[in-house]
Amino acid sequence: MRATSSFNSSASIIKPLLAADLLDRLHLMIFPEIAGGGQRLFDDGLPASKWMLIHQQSGELGEIAMVYDRAR
Repeated sequence: MRATSSFNSSASIIKPLLAADLLDRLHLMIFPEIAGGGQRLFDDGLPASKWMLIHQQSGELGEIAMVYDRAR
């Protein structure tokens, strides 16, 4: 059984958790603006995994919020 935790985080924290297969749910938000550089969340080298989209909502400014659950 896995613990449930909810937090906003950066790629530097999420990537090791994905690599260790410790995440069961992802909340992703996409905003239609370019904010510059930074670390990529989904790089080459992460182990393959399957996810199911369980919720999606879009906002008035084009932002999209998505919730994915791990398909095991």
